[in-house]
Amino acid sequence: MKKNKINFSYTDYLIIDENEKKIKKIKAPKMIRYSDLLFSCNIGLSSVMASSKLFKLESFPNLRTKEDYVLWLKLSKRNVKMLGINKTLTQWRKTSGSLSNSIIQKLKDAFTVYNKHLKFNMLNSLILTFILSFNFIKKRYLWLLKIIFL
Repeated sequence: MKKNKINFSYTDYLIIDENEKKIKKIKAPKMIRYSDLLFSCNIGLSSVMASSKLFKLESFPNLRTKEDYVLWLKLSKRNVKMLGINKTLTQWRKTSGSLSNSIIQKLKDAFTVYNKHLKFNMLNSLILTFILSFNFIKKRYLWLLKIIFL
């Protein structure tokens, strides 16, 4: 990060189940911009390394889910360079009872991200929530759809 004068980096990560079985690998895009993040987020919180200077610019909002997403959006809007490293350095365990699995909570928080934190109007917030949700489903479950339909 020092060599490349980058204050924010993130890596690939694995999603695993409760039995340590690999569900999916999430690839870190090399660079990510605000316009990319508005529609989809491939940055896993546990894979992030950030300079403490950045937390003087912005901080995590008070949300039940997606608080990291708001921070990434706000930092990228400030043109903070975000560098993706294509090495799997962490795992995220998907459990059935986790808050991250609550679709209703995630939808509510996604709308709040766009409407309250980014100040988009209601219609644009709804559209962006739909696009974010669609991209999430496409990323996470495309492999399953291929198995079912192909």
